[in-house]
Amino acid sequence: MFEELLNGGSSKFLKSGLILGAAILLARNSRTILKGGMRGYLYLSDKLRVYGAEAKENLEDLYAEAKTEHDQVRAKAQVGEPASVSTAESAS
Repeated sequence: MFEELLNGGSSKFLKSGLILGAAILLARNSRTILKGGMRGYLYLSDKLRVYGAEAKENLEDLYAEAKTEHDQVRAKAQVGEPASVSTAESAS
């Protein structure tokens, strides 16, 4: 064990010491600290789920609009009409 310290293997002991120190500090107020951390995690995960669902819905809507416009252009091209697509964005 001491030979490892002398030969540069101190990182293993340093990590063990940090983990042990953190465990001792958490043991004193662990319930309050851990509960607060868990509540924060749950809050953030709920918010991220909501934001993710909204982003997914927006992307699905954009894809559906783009696909519809693309299909309209292809249908007009097959009939021989000029390819022009009017969108709400180009009108404003």
